[in-house]
Order: sequence, then C-alpha cells, then structure tokens
Amino acid sequence: MNAVDSNLAKGMLRIAIQRMVKEHPFHAHLLSPDSLVCDPEVKTMGVTIRGGRIQFPYAPEFVLRCSYDELIGVFQHEVNHLLFGHVLADPAEYPDAEARVIAEEVTANEWVAAPLPGRPLTLDQFPALRPLDDTDTRYAYLARKTANLEQKTVAMGPKIASSGPKTGHHGPKSGPSGPESGPIGPDSSLDSPAVDDVAPLDNHDIWREARENPVLGRLAIASAVQKARQAVDPSQWKGLPGGLREKIDELAAGRSAGTETENLPYGQLGGSINWRRQLRHLVAQSAVPRPVLHRPPRRMPELIGVLPAQCRLAAKPIVMAVIDTSASMVVALLEIIDAEISRLGRDYQVTVVECDAEVVLCYPYRGRLKMVHGRGGTDLRPPFEAQSLARVRPDVIVYFTDGDGPAPDRAPPTPVIWCLTPFGSRPATWGCEIRMTVR
Repeated sequence: MNAVDSNLAKGMLRIAIQRMVKEHPFHAHLLSPDSLVCDPEVKTMGVTIRGGRIQFPYAPEFVLRCSYDELIGVFQHEVNHLLFGHVLADPAEYPDAEARVIAEEVTANEWVAAPLPGRPLTLDQFPALRPLDDTDTRYAYLARKTANLEQKTVAMGPKIASSGPKTGHHGPKSGPSGPESGPIGPDSSLDSPAVDDVAPLDNHDIWREARENPVLGRLAIASAVQKARQAVDPSQWKGLPGGLREKIDELAAGRSAGTETENLPYGQLGGSINWRRQLRHLVAQSAVPRPVLHRPPRRMPELIGVLPAQCRLAAKPIVMAVIDTSASMVVALLEIIDAEISRLGRDYQVTVVECDAEVVLCYPYRGRLKMVHGRGGTDLRPPFEAQSLARVRPDVIVYFTDGDGPAPDRAPPTPVIWCLTPFGSRPATWGCEIRMTVR
C-alpha cells in the first residue's frame, strides 16, 4: 500500500465521520480523526483501547473497498461493540467462541442503520434469536444449541459423527422458531460450514489490548460515552432507538440534578496511591503545638476559654475526603475513588463529604462506600466554605474530582490535595496535585 492510497483511505474515513454528524450524531461524537490509526495488520477495521484512549485501527485496503455509506455502517458497528461491552468481555467466560462471535455481531449489527460491507452476521439469518435480546442471552441460547447437537452427534455413532465438520450457526433454518428450534438444534444439518467460516465483520483479536486493563477500559468508554451524550441535543437524542438510549444511559449515568444516588460495586479495586508518603509533609504540622481555647492554660487555669493553651492534635490527623459526585463522575471513576478512600482510612481519621453543585452529605468514614448522592452539576467551592470547614475541622483536605467545575480563587487555610482522575484537569493553581492511576 503506497502513501497515496493510505492518505486517500484516511480522507475517506474523515469524510464518513463528517457525514455521520447529521444522521448519526451520537456515534459521530465518539469518533475523531485522532482516534483513527492506520494498521494494515487488522485486515479490516476494529476498535480497541490503548493507553486509556479509544482507537479505531483500520487497513487502508479495506477502507478503499468500501463506499461512504458502508464506512458509516462500519463505524456504527464499532461503536456498538463499545456500548454493549463486547470489547472488554472476558473470553474465558464464553468458551463457545463461535457462539460468542455470532451473538456479538448480531447484537452490534441490529442497531446499524447503514449498509455493511461483505457478508455481515445479522438477525434475519438467525430467526430463532429474538429481537432486542442482549448479547449474553443470545450467547447462552446458541451455546446450548451447540452442546445439544454435539451430544446427539456422539449418540449417533462415529460413522455419522465423522461425516462432516462440526455444525455451526451459519444461517436461517426453515420452520417455526421457539425455545427448541433455530439454526442449531437436533435436526440441524451436519454438513454446514466449519467454525472458521463464521467470521466477524471486523477484527476482534485487538480487543485483547483493551482487556489488559479492564478498569481503565471501562473508564475510557464511560467517559467518552458521557461526553458524546452531552454533545447531542434533545431532538437528536430522541432520534436514537429506545433500546440504544437505555444502553447509553447505563454508561452515562446520573443526569438528574442533585437528587440521584449511584450504587457502587463493593471491593473490586485496590487503592494505588501511597497516602502515607503523599500526606506526610502536609499533616506533619498537626504535631506542632497549637493555641486552643477548650483547654485551660497550665499557668492560669482559671482563664480557660479566654487565654489559649498549647495543645498537640490527636495521633491520627483528620482528613476531609471530598468526593465530586456530579454527573461527570461516571461509576468507573467513583469505584476508583472508593478504593483510594478505603486505603486512606487505614491510617487517618477520614470524614467524607459528598458534593456535586452543593454539599449533599457529610459523615465519618466507616468502611467501603456503597453509594454516593448528588449526580447533578459541578461546583467545587462549597466544601471550602467556612461552615463546612468548621463542621469537620480537618488537618488536610483531599478533593477527589475530575476538576470540571469552578474552584475558589484563594486557597483555604487548610492544606489541600487535588486528587485528580486519570483524565482530569487541575481546577486551581493552589494546592498540591496527584493523579489517580488504574492498575
């Protein structure tokens, strides 16, 4: 492939994205010229996650064989693999590889409005599969049919068993559909194509790159989906099929202002930040004697409350852990924060403050978080107000956020650490900055 053809292929993809903006705006917002990666080794096209970024590798030869409408269909197909969780699915949980490919391809293609190149696997080829079923439901049905056929083949004896290759799920079967009918069943032909003939439209092998760090992958997908969701206007949103809107909302949760809760998975992640090292120099001042009024002066005890006494703070400094619970903080981010606060709580007295556009809750940390509250807009200023600080009286403030909101112009008297999400941006020039990592 020469440089001219490579540039032509990239130009065709960019034009296809531009054409998608009007008819398929949500899918178009998940694509960008920077996410397109020329990679002839993929043979066709694919989608994966590398370094926390969604990428769409493509082979120029494949692109040049497609029309613009077909490229739009392929882009829809790739985005649907992201939305329906196919990219991060663990192959070990789906031992029937053929059934899994069919379930994934049929589900992705069910929501593609544009034409597709080649011979894609579509729902009309498998009348026993019900419309709108999820990928796992379809896989379970197809895998069960394969197992039933193999059992019958063994029972019929080696002569019949050796008369042809293993039956696959390759096309429609005449007759009524139902729980025991379909393209694979006891009456299926034994001379259908072999498993290798069931091929996806795109390259699924590159998904292994995304599965190397599934937590970061989920975070990258959820963040990208939420940004695309926010970019479409109400009329464009209503133009999407209802089932697809539900799947998108699962990934971009929390669009109502201020009154929503979000349940968090329990104990799936471990914190990665060395909090002892990060906080040591900030809380060292807590060991320095400070003037307090609640203890009597040693030389003049009768002047308690009037003359301050010198006092050292408790052995465990008080950390105010502020969680940004706005809609921009997707569940994958909150899971990471949950793990970090759990690790922080091992060595410090932690008070959790949940805040979206206002402080929603304030409570002592007692263990792993089960849910968060808020899920509205973002304002980073309320936890720094005098009332909030007086309530907690922290020795240090750790603010877990993506930084997407206004912060105070001036630093508070208490030391502050901005603990930013992997893709977050620092909201203020003051305070220390550390960044959460995903392992």
